[in-house]
Amino acid sequence: MALLWALTVLSLLPLLEAQSPACANLTVKPITNATLDWLSGKWFYIGSAFRNPEYKQEAQKIQADFFYFSPNLTADTILLHEYQSVGDRCVYNSSYLKVRRENGTLSKFEGAREHIAYLLLLRDPRTYILAFSLDDEKNQGMSFYADKPEATPEQLEEFHEALVCKGMNKTEVIYTDWKKVNVRDQTPHPACLLLLTADKPEATPEQLEEFHEALVCKGMNKTEVIYTDWKKVNVRDQDVCEPLQKQHELERKKAEEEP
Repeated sequence: MALLWALTVLSLLPLLEAQSPACANLTVKPITNATLDWLSGKWFYIGSAFRNPEYKQEAQKIQADFFYFSPNLTADTILLHEYQSVGDRCVYNSSYLKVRRENGTLSKFEGAREHIAYLLLLRDPRTYILAFSLDDEKNQGMSFYADKPEATPEQLEEFHEALVCKGMNKTEVIYTDWKKVNVRDQTPHPACLLLLTADKPEATPEQLEEFHEALVCKGMNKTEVIYTDWKKVNVRDQDVCEPLQKQHELERKKAEEEP
């Protein structure tokens, strides 16, 4: 009987630990439409603690990182536009993340390999954590994000609490450092060309802001931009392209209908 009681107590230890103040709210929850709407927009990568050697090596290269999330609620995907400062280069990445609502995970494919992260929501709604391989002590990791390039002391404290809750230490964290990022050092190739395209003839201020950020990321300036002006285009001139556009639309629909 004493042995049975001891085994019962030991089996409850993980549950008791999960109810500690630092861990009570740090649980994976299903992702809802409200969650995806909240995730939408611009975020900054603040830092991470990875025990997986591959992830840790990649994190050590990043000086600064910001990105935009554009969720698709019906397809359960998130379009990612990411800008990383690595050394004296700006690395741009555009890809899709898969949302698994019930599991509370976001995943990304690189070739045939899928990288899966659990979304952990914190007390501060301006921050969140992506957690990796939490059941694998040798490969677990956590990355921390905020809506500003520098987290507040209170936000960092909550991140540190989460690390301890999952058996990690704040000394393992590798932080970004926006102060070390010199835009002038990010010189583009002489033949560098950036084009902005949109689904409307006029871009919104938010879309233009993102384009301007991409220019700065590549060491260019928004004063170098040459814009189109649809207001100066005669409607009759647009009609010249209309027959060809309709032909292409018919060809596209026909191709989609073919088995």
